[in-house]
Amino acid sequence: MFEDKIQQLRNHRRNIDAKLCKKLGIEQFENLLSTLSDQGLIDNGEVSKGLQMMIEGLYRELRTLHQEHDFNKKAMKSYKKSYAALLARVRELYALEPSGSIQSRYTALGMVFGSSIGSLLLAFGNATMMSLGISLGLVFGAGIGSQKEKEAKEAGKVF
Repeated sequence: MFEDKIQQLRNHRRNIDAKLCKKLGIEQFENLLSTLSDQGLIDNGEVSKGLQMMIEGLYRELRTLHQEHDFNKKAMKSYKKSYAALLARVRELYALEPSGSIQSRYTALGMVFGSSIGSLLLAFGNATMMSLGISLGLVFGAGIGSQKEKEAKEAGKVF
């Protein structure tokens, strides 16, 4: 269904600076469209029509940005807002997550819990306990996040 858009996104990606391409999330958008097509998640249902409209709108914004080379702050902000709304909708409807987002979330949670534990250990009077708590939280959070992301990837929930 989105094969032509996927091909056009690949062409855009070739013509745009790699840093800007990453900032715009073009490869991630391409992966999302591929996943939706491959898993047959887009059909002609009412929900899918709304999602298709969001995808069409985002694609039009990206094409306009690329054709007009209009990468000003306002246009980029509008595109990123539309892209975030699309990701939230896909997450809500199909429980699909971008690659790396699950691990990032768990790493952040690990650091929060680690700093809390470090604060408790800081009460013992040694400042290194804070860094120990944060480090342990970081390691455990990243480890758990990596495992959760691997499970989600096996279940086909990561694009």
